[in-house]
Amino acid sequence: AMADAVQARDAARLASERRLSVLLDLSPQVVMTADAEGRITWLNRWWHEYTGTPWGEGLGEGWQASIHPEDRPALLAAWAQAVAAAARGEGAEFVAEARMFHAASAGHRWHVLRGRPLPEGGWVGVAVD
Repeated sequence: AMADAVQARDAARLASERRLSVLLDLSPQVVMTADAEGRITWLNRWWHEYTGTPWGEGLGEGWQASIHPEDRPALLAAWAQAVAAAARGEGAEFVAEARMFHAASAGHRWHVLRGRPLPEGGWVGVAVD
């Protein structure tokens, strides 16, 4: 009985995670996750379509190439500061503005980037143009 209950709970959790993943992939805004060190671990389909970047190339620090070179230093410094604050338990929401590459127009467009540290470690975030 206990094993059945555990299996049912795990199956429900997996189904919920699949639904959330599909929902986030359908979002017409960039959605991402990062680990506790600030390295990107997941980007939704829209980010890949928007930037024209092949799957997987935005992970880790690869996403940085999509940020306008003039905006990159300040954005990376602010992100590093937010990640360090979260590591000290002082994490608050990360908010910044930067231009992101838009493949369809072959130019960069302004976005507001927002991230929030998770209690269990890591981050979730969005970029809205």
